Amino acid sequence: MRVHWNNVLMEYLSAIFPLSIGHSLRRRRYAILPLTEPSHLATHDILSQRQNFTLDSASAPQPRGHTCPGGTRYFALFVDSSDQASSAAALRSAVEEILEAGGVRADGGGMAWCTPTQNYHMTIYNAGTPEEPRPVTQAEEREELARVETLLQSFGPLQLELDRLLWTRTGALLAVWHVNEGNLDRLRRDLALTYSHQSNKRDHPPSPPAPILQPRTIVHTSLVRLLLPLAESAHHNHGGSAALSREQMGRLVGAAVRVSVALRGMRLTFRQLGYVRELRMYECSGEKTLIPFSKPAGRNLQSWWVALRASPCLRLWVGLLSALAGGTALVLLALRQPISRFISWLKRQDVIVSLGMARLVQWLRKLLTVPSWLALAAVRQQQEVQQQVTPIGL
Repeated sequence: MRVHWNNVLMEYLSAIFPLSIGHSLRRRRYAILPLTEPSHLATHDILSQRQNFTLDSASAPQPRGHTCPGGTRYFALFVDSSDQASSAAALRSAVEEILEAGGVRADGGGMAWCTPTQNYHMTIYNAGTPEEPRPVTQAEEREELARVETLLQSFGPLQLELDRLLWTRTGALLAVWHVNEGNLDRLRRDLALTYSHQSNKRDHPPSPPAPILQPRTIVHTSLVRLLLPLAESAHHNHGGSAALSREQMGRLVGAAVRVSVALRGMRLTFRQLGYVRELRMYECSGEKTLIPFSKPAGRNLQSWWVALRASPCLRLWVGLLSALAGGTALVLLALRQPISRFISWLKRQDVIVSLGMARLVQWLRKLLTVPSWLALAAVRQQQEVQQQVTPIGL
């Protein structure tokens, strides 16, 4: 597996400095996730997912059980355990509206599968996956959860804000979220470190390493999985049976955009982290264990930063600073040639050493590199302002 060290570094920084880096990384990822053209739908992935369901024309698709019972385990935030538990019903209504717009049924025929409303969640960390199951004994599980409970004493409540609903190339409808309060990125990092330390213990046989497949930058809730490919792909890969038309897929994408406008800004506050041993694929079924965040809630730096981001005064100051930086860059660019000539004249006069001006010359040379840096900073600031006010779109 190829490691992109730049991404790893940025994710680590987002865990340490969560005020803006994590938000920027997620916004960047959410911009490239959506399916924009029906032809980009990944038929192979959809057919692979279809094999994980029991299909019957008379009833809704049912996920199959895991081949390694108790091996798929993870920590997640469950929507129905948030302070706004009724938001799960709003998300379900949005799902029904989108599927109805595309003429896709989830009650029979194997067209799509909807996540049960009570199982809506955002995965934080995988202790075991279907591809890399990690079953444990009850004693080992109690020990793991005790360590996590101790870890959560340093974390306060998390507040998430809905960014949009979008379809991906693999035929999944996702709700994607931003973090308004709390440090979710550091929580993911610390959970990973906790399991890493457990696997390296020497006082008993080491546990297997944590699964490679982990949720990284994005925070998402899986709402729907399409189980049919596009019509032009069905003949070659699906035995010529039923399939989705381009028109249907286009309506599904358009409906997701419309619904997103109405739901964007929905906020959920979580005071507990959930743990579950999943019984069936995708379903998040099984007994849930809720572990509270023990650190008292408070007005931290991150919440102040979120409030500032929405302030018109801050946007005005950003615009003024951008204009000032751009103007300064233009002035320095205009003076670049005269400064270079002045340095050359000093060299010809051989007065640099005698007048003790070596440091001045070094400073002048560094000054010549400032215009390009200021110009780049001004452009980035203007892009930030534009992206904050750009309407949502896929």
